[in-house]
Amino acid sequence: METASSNQNARPVGRFRAGAVLGLAALVLWTFGAIDLRLAAQQGGQGILDLALERIVRDGDGSTTERVIVRAVPGHLKDARAALGRLHATIVTEHPVIEAITALVRSSDLTTLASSTGIGGVSSDVRLAATGWRATQTSVLNPDLLLDTLGLDDESPRQASRENGHGIHVAVIDSGIAPLRNFDVEAFYDFTGNLTPDVSSPSAPYDDYGHGTHVAGLIANDVKRRSGGRGEQIYQGIAPRADLIGLKVLDGNGQGFTSDVIHAIEFAVVNRKRLDLDVVNLSLGHPILEPAARDPLVLAVERAVQSGLVMVVAAGNVGRNPETGEEGYGGITSPGNAPSAISVGALDIHDTVTRTDDTVASFSSRGPTWYDGFAKPDLVAPGSHLVSTVSTSSALYLQNPSIVVERGTRGGVSYIKLSGTSMAAAVTTGVVARVLQVNHDRFHRGAPPLTPNTVKA
Repeated sequence: METASSNQNARPVGRFRAGAVLGLAALVLWTFGAIDLRLAAQQGGQGILDLALERIVRDGDGSTTERVIVRAVPGHLKDARAALGRLHATIVTEHPVIEAITALVRSSDLTTLASSTGIGGVSSDVRLAATGWRATQTSVLNPDLLLDTLGLDDESPRQASRENGHGIHVAVIDSGIAPLRNFDVEAFYDFTGNLTPDVSSPSAPYDDYGHGTHVAGLIANDVKRRSGGRGEQIYQGIAPRADLIGLKVLDGNGQGFTSDVIHAIEFAVVNRKRLDLDVVNLSLGHPILEPAARDPLVLAVERAVQSGLVMVVAAGNVGRNPETGEEGYGGITSPGNAPSAISVGALDIHDTVTRTDDTVASFSSRGPTWYDGFAKPDLVAPGSHLVSTVSTSSALYLQNPSIVVERGTRGGVSYIKLSGTSMAAAVTTGVVARVLQVNHDRFHRGAPPLTPNTVKA
């Protein structure tokens, strides 16, 4: 895959409005009113409160209750807990891996909290969403081209028998994974509704929204295995023998709290060896409201990489100004700004195998990142009009008949088409699984696996 390149004539993206539909039926949720990103770059990054909370303190009347993530100064989690207690805040959950606490705090108390001993930062517990778009166009990427354009010809006996992700465990942090016949969900844990799953008691897999199942299919849909190896490879996943672990953080509307995502990442870190996890896919995000070093979601991703997990994240679908339709820069969402993650933008391959006509999809977020100016995304992958699996009881399937490609006619599994950096991240996750598997099987059997930084390089 190639690194991203942007149109030099594109203008910077300016102002985004809460709840605005980004393009045609975008699935990114903006939640804090009009956020002027230029103002964020000029004024943010100096205090303890993030941009959204600073605006609430400045413009609000102090009567609201805010759901926040309070990050302690390293070694001072006890002090942060005490500060919340003095303010009679309600503690929702704690995040020991990043030394943080999710709590409900009166807006009138935010300034006091920020100045309390042991407080390193106070961030909005953003209500985020999946970074996928409904593919409204009638075109569908030729299913034979996805593998071909990546140079992955699974019709080759050598690749079919060896390069398939076998033995690699991939966690999909998303809206869930439906228990379809084309892939096995080895374990499933639900973090929605502030649930705290027990690793020894996985629950039955499900996906009431549909996005996570689409992502899982791009990674590991195994059409051939279910047909005894005799089936056609149409809609085959990139790493069809990879093992999937479902970590559900988005509800039936495709929305969830940032704290639930952090909870799931921490779960993956703590149970990495027990679940034999190798790769984590994060096809979701929220607007960047503070520097990466203070963003709790970014910090969780960085801790995961430090633990040995390869973190593949979507760059975001904010490549166009929602008011003017112009392509621009500065649309990377969190955690796409995590320095150690593999941040993925979306490529439109225009239904051909050749690379010469490939372009960065217009919706795909371009860098640099706000506050820090990081060069993101790290790469781009096919992400336009991709067909993959879906649960027939999910909201995406039931509410959007125009995106349905097949209704159970191929082995009883239904398929929908979506576009977005979510899809591009899933494709990249599949490639990473194949790289890890081949490296382990051919070159380093019995030796330590590739490190996340080596994979990214």
